[in-house]
Amino acid sequence: LQLSQNVTDAGPSVAINYNRGANRYMRIQWKHFGHRNGNYFSAGLSIVEFTHGLQILRYGMWYYDFNNPPNDIPCYGWCMNKDGYSDSFIYSRIPNTNLSPTQSFDTWLNAEVVIDFEAGTIAPKLNGTTYASESIRTDWGNKIGIQFSPYGWNTGHYLRIDDLSIQSQNTAFP
Repeated sequence: LQLSQNVTDAGPSVAINYNRGANRYMRIQWKHFGHRNGNYFSAGLSIVEFTHGLQILRYGMWYYDFNNPPNDIPCYGWCMNKDGYSDSFIYSRIPNTNLSPTQSFDTWLNAEVVIDFEAGTIAPKLNGTTYASESIRTDWGNKIGIQFSPYGWNTGHYLRIDDLSIQSQNTAFP
């Protein structure tokens, strides 16, 4: 699947409504190819909790630097963004890899996230390397929104997704 941003500041997205049931663990795996055309690009995966509507996790390949700390923290390569701990978004950008922008863009990458809803953690994996898990809220409901987008300023960005797999179960994934 290729999502191309051909309209200024308004790219397409694809969303999946997923019911994880009462399962403790959820794993999302996909192949990711992102192309950026400019200084602001945040293509990747968003995971939204629908029951309370406050928890949003974004994980993907970002490139931006507004140079406006503390709210706009530079992020190059793969990052995680935890929003929505209140009615106003609180951004916590967490670099998860040492990939340079040239290693992150215009190449296929194998991405994965595993969420443990009971422990309140999300663990990212990229190209077979597992990175430190991050804490998330534990009050997630069963209905989860999964969205992919090539968003960036201006036009010319695109995101390719292949081999998407979404699973949930009560035993930990290997």
